[in-house]
Amino acid sequence: MRGIYSNTLLLPSVLLLCLASLTRGDPKVIFSPDYSLHERPPTEAGQPVVIEASINLRNILDVSEKEQIISLETTLRLYWKDSRVKPAEEYLDSTDLIGPYITLN
Repeated sequence: MRGIYSNTLLLPSVLLLCLASLTRGDPKVIFSPDYSLHERPPTEAGQPVVIEASINLRNILDVSEKEQIISLETTLRLYWKDSRVKPAEEYLDSTDLIGPYITLN
């Protein structure tokens, strides 16, 4: 049985893997010369970076009423704007109120 916090390190690892693959010349994303993985995106007057999140419940794997434990399969999506990263126009998925975006899988 997996522990309650078994996926705690999964999200940062996935983000680092995605960014590592992008820095190897993926044509879908264009990084500005001042881009650094270790610095947060620039904001006006040093304001906090606004990060929107959504969680999608994909599956209920196990329910143990006696132990009061539930195992779920979920998808966590995080959205933020970084002016140093631009999508290549030929790979745009859509444009909305926030601006153009692509989906990286």
